[in-house]
Amino acid sequence: MIRPLRTIVLAIVAGIAFIAIDTVLAKTERYETGLEAARLADEGRRLMKEAKYDAAIESFRAAIANRRENMQYPLELGRALRTAGQLQEAEATLEDLLENNAMDGAANLAIARVFVKQGEFEAASFYYHRAIYGQWKADDIRKSRLQVRFELAALLAQHNRKQELLAELLPLQTEAPGDIATQQQLADLFLTAGSPARAEEIYRDQLRIHPRDAALRNGLNLTGQILRLDPMRPELSERERFQRSLHILEVVTDRASTCLRAADLIQQLPAHTPQENLAAARHFWSVVKTNCPASISDADKPLELVLAATSQ
Repeated sequence: MIRPLRTIVLAIVAGIAFIAIDTVLAKTERYETGLEAARLADEGRRLMKEAKYDAAIESFRAAIANRRENMQYPLELGRALRTAGQLQEAEATLEDLLENNAMDGAANLAIARVFVKQGEFEAASFYYHRAIYGQWKADDIRKSRLQVRFELAALLAQHNRKQELLAELLPLQTEAPGDIATQQQLADLFLTAGSPARAEEIYRDQLRIHPRDAALRNGLNLTGQILRLDPMRPELSERERFQRSLHILEVVTDRASTCLRAADLIQQLPAHTPQENLAAARHFWSVVKTNCPASISDADKPLELVLAATSQ
């Protein structure tokens, strides 16, 4: 009776030992594959810096194969694919990643950049917004969201989406750091959005802190010229709007006649409403830009910005 019992005990002990050994071996293997995955990912990052994109992509793929649950590796693979111009595969890789966490900030930003390269503005804008309100590392939330907002703002400015641009700039005005470079960037974007008054406010605030900064002073002068020229400022009377719009039309037609030597074709223009005056001015300005762009100088920037702002 004792011998069978001893045999059973020994069998149990042996089984426990085997389980313990298997567990140790599994942990060792997992540790080693984790190290290999990290090594491959580091290699991929090094290859990216060396612009060896195809090799970097293979390194990131191998890292994923060794440690599939690490979400950083497919993110880096998606970025590498985008940089290499393999946009459809980059999109597919990042969409798979977002299936696991739709609000991951970094992944949404990465796929937004893919859509920018594909020329898909609406899709890019959607993912930029998800990135802004997405999840970021706790110590990097504010910085990351500001970066995404500025990147989206630049995209909106490029596509002349002034109302959407202004909507992004308003929260940036309160959230952005107060350093001179950031504030000047913000002021320039407000000008592009057709809001010179807000740009002027930023320039004035910054000049109180940096009174000798030439770039800020030039920016303030520019906004002042725009505000004095702009016929669509809300505080103006209808008469003032008409007079300003007529002045702009006269300036542009004078430039066009000098540039094209065709005064007989564009003189005696009818002047009806501010909107009609401005529409005619924009038409003739486009003629000048097409036929004699060399005649346009930095001094014309206030006029050009006013015409662009009134096109909405």
